[in-house]
Amino acid sequence: MLESIAPEFIGGIMAIVCAVIGAKIATRSERNLKRGISLRDAYADVLSRYYYFLLDDSDKNVLEITAATERAMLICSPQSEQVMKEIIELLSADQRNDQEIGLKIQELRKHAQNDLEHYLGKKRGTKVK
Repeated sequence: MLESIAPEFIGGIMAIVCAVIGAKIATRSERNLKRGISLRDAYADVLSRYYYFLLDDSDKNVLEITAATERAMLICSPQSEQVMKEIIELLSADQRNDQEIGLKIQELRKHAQNDLEHYLGKKRGTKVK
């Protein structure tokens, strides 16, 4: 009798263990997806505000790109955060150098692509729902 119960008991235990592991994987995957989407939206906001700034470098647009950058810095990687701090410094300089700002934006774009690949697991050019 014990011989017939042991395989079923072991099978039941294995099923429970697998269910718990699967749930943890699904939860982590969902969390990464949500973080990736938030990060994508934050980077998109910074980049779009930069293009508004290029068209009109008014104080209002400087403020908007700075605010978008500060929001993105709350969730981005340390490498991106450092580049964004440098962008804010360049934006607030008495003599703004648009070429330097543009180079920092290009650097930020590269970091953003790496961050998004990490969280979304997608290579550049693939669709994200």
